[in-house]
Amino acid sequence: MTGRDRGVAALLSLTLMALAIATALPPSPRGTTAAAGQSRSAGPTQTSAPVPAIYREGAIGSPSSINPLTTRTQADRDLAALVFSGLVALGPDGGYRPDLASGWSVSASGASWTFTIRSDARWQDGAPVTADDVVFTVGILKDPTYTGPLGESWRGVTATAVDARTVRFDLGTPIGGFLQAATVGLLPAHLLRGVRVASLADSAFSQRPIGSGPFALVSWTSQQATLTRTTVGEPATPAPTIGPAPSPATSAPATSAPTTSAPTSAQAGQLPSGIAFSFYADVTSLETAYRAGLLDAASGLPPQAARELASTAGSHLLTYPGSTLSAIVLNLRPGAAGPLGDVRVRHALLAAIDRATLIGAVLGGAATRADSPIPPSSWAFNAKASAPVTFDRSAAARGLRAAGWKRTAAGWLSPGARKPASVELVAPAATGNPTALAIANAVAGDWRSLGLQVTVRSLPPAEFVVDRLRKGVFTAAAIEVIIGLDPDLYPLFASSQVVGGGSNLSGIQDVALDHLLTAARAPGTLPVRERAYAALQARLATQQYLLPIAFNDELVVVSDRLSGPVVREVGDPSDRFWDVLTWRLADGH
Repeated sequence: MTGRDRGVAALLSLTLMALAIATALPPSPRGTTAAAGQSRSAGPTQTSAPVPAIYREGAIGSPSSINPLTTRTQADRDLAALVFSGLVALGPDGGYRPDLASGWSVSASGASWTFTIRSDARWQDGAPVTADDVVFTVGILKDPTYTGPLGESWRGVTATAVDARTVRFDLGTPIGGFLQAATVGLLPAHLLRGVRVASLADSAFSQRPIGSGPFALVSWTSQQATLTRTTVGEPATPAPTIGPAPSPATSAPATSAPTTSAPTSAQAGQLPSGIAFSFYADVTSLETAYRAGLLDAASGLPPQAARELASTAGSHLLTYPGSTLSAIVLNLRPGAAGPLGDVRVRHALLAAIDRATLIGAVLGGAATRADSPIPPSSWAFNAKASAPVTFDRSAAARGLRAAGWKRTAAGWLSPGARKPASVELVAPAATGNPTALAIANAVAGDWRSLGLQVTVRSLPPAEFVVDRLRKGVFTAAAIEVIIGLDPDLYPLFASSQVVGGGSNLSGIQDVALDHLLTAARAPGTLPVRERAYAALQARLATQQYLLPIAFNDELVVVSDRLSGPVVREVGDPSDRFWDVLTWRLADGH
């Protein structure tokens, strides 16, 4: 197993942990916490001519470490997405566009990627962005003392500064989705050299960040943050969007700018000169502020609350398809699978789950049924290869009988068993991830309706991930996994990812699947990769190694005063700012 493989696997494992504790408010930074109302000033910025239009957003939670490599909260990620830039950025229709890079080229093997940095790329203190900054950022990600969730995915990547404006990445394992990794926000070497990696999250820089993005942080507290627009992150010439899978040995256009256009009548208004965030500890406070007209948008609300707030006059709901998969993973390790080793049993268990009702009752309708581990909003999804398993309790019972199970008054007997089958379904505790636990309870209810004996056991996040999932001490588990915008399922299913802290939680060993996983992640033209993903999805559909439930949507309530946001698939809620430079506020706002 290469370092790259271990890296991506560890990233998904860390994602499980992060999602399991996502609902808990984080501790404040040690020794650098500003009290509510005590403002922190950011570094110097370049400002545009004053425009009396400020976009105002309310969110649940509060900032902690405003640094793309050390974010702890959603507020951190939102602010970092606006202050920092990567070599490339998200574009429309699932594609990518040049950002700090003016273009790139890919070797024929896909193992080497070379990026050229824009000549006008600047940090917000006026210093030029150079290849040294890229190498420095990757060095932090690869540092053994870096503990963030992005680190392991860069272990097998070597970054080399060819010259001041050219950087080359050499990949231990060629990955077709490397552009997704290249969106990571860069850090300024001239400001951070000498800062210990272990201290970076709570450093002065992470409290008063200086990035290269389109907005600079002026000040922030636990209750608010103010950003001002800066021309630093705005190239002069527009750049086209590049598709999700550029061909090897080809280059991206050598221009780089967010795609902008003159406002249509529906977009008439002013470009915001700044952004003001207000942070709230509870849903009621955020709803009250929005209804009072103090905000242009509200994010981080539960689905039902978001839908109700969007019914406010002059408001509407933006629904961003997400790439976070809610699923039931089964323990299929040799010697542990037992009756679950029969694919007919796995299909029966999925057919017994009423996912439509679950999505409505548990997820507030803010999700899409998952028929594959790949989101239906993804360029890689193939509907024909991912035939849906519809809810049919009678068909589920027939499937169990076909597999040799017998129904008794006490429950179902698997082949050769003397006692009814009993399933323990583990999930993170409600204090860690209430959604995953609610899904587990709903699935358990459906399986009980089929006649199975099911017990739900909720566990603290560490015990759930480390002691149960990673060690294979479970029968079934409710999980959430970020699949990503360029889905790489290798860490989740490859035989090599069972050991060494890998993310093959089911422990499945399937040589035929391994070949399909390798082909799907390999570089290639878009048609070639689409065919590879179709073959992979067909295999997964027939074997049903994982029971997919749903992909959660990201919901944002916005005022009709705001125009410009275009919905696309997102990997994190902060991805909604991908087109922020095209947003407009109605005149007189």
